[in-house]
Amino acid sequence: MQINIGIRLQAAVLTLAEAFNVTRAAERLRITQPALSRPVVELESRLGFPVFIRGQKRVHAAPNPRLRILS
Repeated sequence: MQINIGIRLQAAVLTLAEAFNVTRAAERLRITQPALSRPVVELESRLGFPVFIRGQKRVHAAPNPRLRILS
């Protein structure tokens, strides 16, 4: 299955993966935390599996062989 996502969502996912923290990722993107979290949760819903594993203060990319970023 291939899902096309927009540039903003790509930036959100990549920034969150690099920052390991929703607050820091939102600050880097100059958006609010809900504006970052909402589309990521919607993407995970569309995919049917988590993209991130969420801890209390950190997030990590979920190890998932079905997820590939195509350039």
